[in-house]
Amino acid sequence: KPASLSQKIISELLRKDLAYQGLVLTDDMNMKAISQDKQLWQEAIVQAVAAGSNIVLVCSQLDNWISAIDALEREGRRSEAFANKLYASAEKVLLFRRNQLAF
Repeated sequence: KPASLSQKIISELLRKDLAYQGLVLTDDMNMKAISQDKQLWQEAIVQAVAAGSNIVLVCSQLDNWISAIDALEREGRRSEAFANKLYASAEKVLLFRRNQLAF
């Protein structure tokens, strides 16, 4: 499993054990290992946020960008806990943009 999708790596090792509080970005989710199957790709987008990533990189292909947003919105409607993760990540990104968090 790629580190970008691993709760053990992001939430446990990085956040808890190493006490990292900054932003976590994924690798480009258009990598072949992840992007070969569209349904699995959408699940990977959700897994990345569930694992603790704040920003999911989709560096090309507009249709994949739209698909990623759809997957996140769908999961946010399905799960209040996931929606809370999305809101918390958005807030963290905005705080970073205001230079209140160290990267």
